[in-house]
Amino acid sequence: MKSNLKTTIDFFNDDILYYAGSLSFFTILALLPILALMIVFVSTLSIFSKQIDQFVLFALDFINPTHSEQLVLTVSGFLSNASDLGTIGLIYLIFSFILFFRDYDHIVNKIYAIEQKSFINMFLVYLVFIFLLPIIFAVYTILVASVNIAFFDNSFFQFLLTFIVNWIFFIFLFKISINKKISLISILISTFIVLISLSTFKELFVFYTLYNQMYASIYGSFSVLMFFFVWLYISWLIYLYGIKLSMVLNQRLSNN
Repeated sequence: MKSNLKTTIDFFNDDILYYAGSLSFFTILALLPILALMIVFVSTLSIFSKQIDQFVLFALDFINPTHSEQLVLTVSGFLSNASDLGTIGLIYLIFSFILFFRDYDHIVNKIYAIEQKSFINMFLVYLVFIFLLPIIFAVYTILVASVNIAFFDNSFFQFLLTFIVNWIFFIFLFKISINKKISLISILISTFIVLISLSTFKELFVFYTLYNQMYASIYGSFSVLMFFFVWLYISWLIYLYGIKLSMVLNQRLSNN
């Protein structure tokens, strides 16, 4: 019992609380530029251009669990002008992209205590990743439509498909983020726990914000931003501890 308690305490006794804060800060700076980069890319592909609005709504649904109309309008207004960016605007988008993913790559590989990717490798890997996301989402919407037709809008099958696609997304993200070969089992288990934890905490967070009006009465309209920042921090905490869990599982599997 004491051994299990000590193991649990040791697992959470680290710098991930600070890492989550760092990534939350860079997410605030880079979120809109990264989404804008995706939109600029997808808008050049006529076959996927109709999926842009759905993709933005899907992204906002995750980062905006309270479904604040004010936040949606602000983000949508910025992204609607993404295709009109000039050279300076494009340079800023790329600079924000580099800052965010450099920090992210450094933190993930520091958790694993391994060397991070080279700058060129990091830039190319994550650039391809964000360009693939809208395309993957377009394929996902086609699959959902097919499932709805085949199973007469069965919500269970739609939920199952969404869960599987999200799980595959996290598996892929773990694989490209960690700069070493790790066992598939450790990735499957850790990403599954991350996905379940994010879904659970999202529901709890929404419940808390709906029934606790203290922050709304104190901060007024700024409470929307505060809830957004808090949710970003919680999300990064869950994700980074998922990364650490994959490391622990991988070490145990290697020892066995």
